[in-house]
Amino acid sequence: MAGKTATNIRVEFGGIQSSPLTVGIAPAAPAVFPNGVVNTLDNSLNPAAGVSRGGYLTLYATGGGLTDGAPIDGQFSSQAAKIVAPISVQIGGLDAVVTYAGDAPGLVSGALQINVQVPANTPAGSAIPLLVNIAGVTAPAIGVAVK
Repeated sequence: MAGKTATNIRVEFGGIQSSPLTVGIAPAAPAVFPNGVVNTLDNSLNPAAGVSRGGYLTLYATGGGLTDGAPIDGQFSSQAAKIVAPISVQIGGLDAVVTYAGDAPGLVSGALQINVQVPANTPAGSAIPLLVNIAGVTAPAIGVAVK
């Protein structure tokens, strides 16, 4: 499917095929789990505890596209296959440093872990916008607590 923007699919059941359906293909379709943001220092959930400026967050997400390893659908990840496409994270409109983006070890294949450092000059607040962009596709914003 690499390089394609669409493909046709059919479903077959009991020897009967459906009509073809054209579906779009994108290099990524990221989405961050809003309740899956963890303050890396103490493993507390964010926004409950809030993260310090310059601190680290672990984000859990899906839709990262290709990785440099071969995931097996439905299996738990034991490797640290990294996302191949360019990735960026902004917190409060500022570029965060991405220290890791790939498989979430111990979770089912397809679950992603993204580790980021919060910029030191990020504004403080209880719902600072966090945006993840993978392969030019931006996930819906979530709010994080910064102190």
